[in-house]
Amino acid sequence: MRLVKYINRESQAESLANIVAEQIRVAIGQNGVARIALSGGTTPQAFLAELDKQNLPWESVRLTLTDERQVAADNPRSNLRFICSHLPQASARAQLVPLYDAVDGCMDVDALNRVVREQMLPLDVCVLGMGEDGHFASLFPTADNLEAALAAHNATPVMLIEATGIAEGRVSLTLSALLSAPAMHLLIQGETKRQVLKAASAGTSALPVAALLAQAGDRLLVHFAD
Repeated sequence: MRLVKYINRESQAESLANIVAEQIRVAIGQNGVARIALSGGTTPQAFLAELDKQNLPWESVRLTLTDERQVAADNPRSNLRFICSHLPQASARAQLVPLYDAVDGCMDVDALNRVVREQMLPLDVCVLGMGEDGHFASLFPTADNLEAALAAHNATPVMLIEATGIAEGRVSLTLSALLSAPAMHLLIQGETKRQVLKAASAGTSALPVAALLAQAGDRLLVHFAD
């Protein structure tokens, strides 16, 4: 883990957007396409707004989510809707790969896994958030299949997640899928989350983020602002 501290959240958002934009350019230059995974939640709003300003060939970008709620795309709690709202120019031009597209409430997980393998893996860049409970993506401490989702060599890139205390079911990229990205970013804000991260990096925490730190190593760049 590498840690960068910012003087404020505005500089955090601008710097991360510049870094991710350059990584997208490099991936397109090398492979003709950039595959990126972005997180929902409230924390990345400013970063997404800054990223949307970047002059990038978004038509050559494949964009998915680190995780999604099992709700329709027009639901206010949809992460896809959140991303499209705060990254409007880019998401309108990029190739979107949703994580939830149910028919009559039924999810074809095998089909989704094929799509993610074929279109999104390996990732080039992923930007994660972290909750105060130490979860990232939708890999919550109370998730029923957390051990499998955090396994380093799990061949399944996407899993359905049910967790105690979480209103909707979730769909999440597994840690092994996230680790396919050579460029990994963790965006955190506030002292409470800093303390969670500190405990996880010291090896004194069994929370999911501790597995992320242990397995990602120095490829993970943590962006912190109070």
